Amino acid sequence: MAKKAVYVTNIPAPYREKIHQLVSDRLQGEYHVVYAHTREPDRLWDVKAGAYGRSFLRKSFITYRGRFIHVNFDIWPRLTELDPRVVITTGFNPTFLFAFLWCLLHRRRHIPFADGWLKSEEKLTFIHRLVRRLIYRRSAAFLGASRHTLDLYRHYHCPEAALFQSHLCADNDYYRGFAGAEKRYDIAFSGQIIDRKMPLFFAEVARLLKERKPDIRALILGDGPDRERMLEALRAAGVDHHYAGFASQGDLPAHYASARLFLFPTRQDPWGVVANEACAVGVPVITCENAGAANDLVRNGVNGLILELEAGLWRDRILELLFDPPRMADLSRNALESVKAFSYEAAAQGIVNAIAYAEISA
Repeated sequence: MAKKAVYVTNIPAPYREKIHQLVSDRLQGEYHVVYAHTREPDRLWDVKAGAYGRSFLRKSFITYRGRFIHVNFDIWPRLTELDPRVVITTGFNPTFLFAFLWCLLHRRRHIPFADGWLKSEEKLTFIHRLVRRLIYRRSAAFLGASRHTLDLYRHYHCPEAALFQSHLCADNDYYRGFAGAEKRYDIAFSGQIIDRKMPLFFAEVARLLKERKPDIRALILGDGPDRERMLEALRAAGVDHHYAGFASQGDLPAHYASARLFLFPTRQDPWGVVANEACAVGVPVITCENAGAANDLVRNGVNGLILELEAGLWRDRILELLFDPPRMADLSRNALESVKAFSYEAAAQGIVNAIAYAEISA
């Protein structure tokens, strides 16, 4: 049966399942998600599938500089079978370009969904920018994960009325149940332990903190190629730390809630769902301008701090907070309050609104 909308993306992600289910419900089942593959090698997510229509293409990707580039030629017959009126693509891999070309040939409406922004795309080549211009010029509506992404669309002169936001978010209701847990750690890190996430910067901040606060305790969640370097740096500095490894989605809230502050340094992150997860248990977030969540979900001095990537500065500001319980409590309350707007319901409605706009703009 023909579908109103098909959403084409890489792999299932735990923080999108409920959103797809809600979109499907609101479109009365006329919604289908096509995945390029079931899982990418560096993703250890445990994904509880939502109640919505889905299908998987044949495994076909190449690896380039640590990224997985999907090249699924079978997206074409799959779209022909589903026969959607609207197609949403979530990037610029060949699979998504094939889907866009299918829309052009079959005169169907196309919606790009991006989480990038001007800073995260500042090093794109001329060809990358040209492809975006061509696709955006032929798209009917535009979905962005943040206000920064909407600014990116404006940069490409996309119509203001066609811009819609669909947040990346955590399960706020589930996480909130862990707020107020006993604090066993002062600082926490969570995510892929790779250079882009700056695990050694975290270790350096922890080392500097120990010089001023000898009993500093750190929690580390996640895994990756830089794990041993990070842990060795903490050991060499004599920092009391606990490495919990990769945690399941169900266990994450308790881990986050056990820390007083969540540290989110990054060289470049289009968003950073870890910030949602920390705020959802009332843990203030310290991050930098390189994170898409900065100045959107995370607001400086309100529910966290946005600092330059200078380890001594992070040490000083962290110590100020750790020795100021009333201010810490204010940041924690604000974190719980501010994350409410970043909900599954709001994210799903953004997709539904974009689809509706694309249809009437035909």
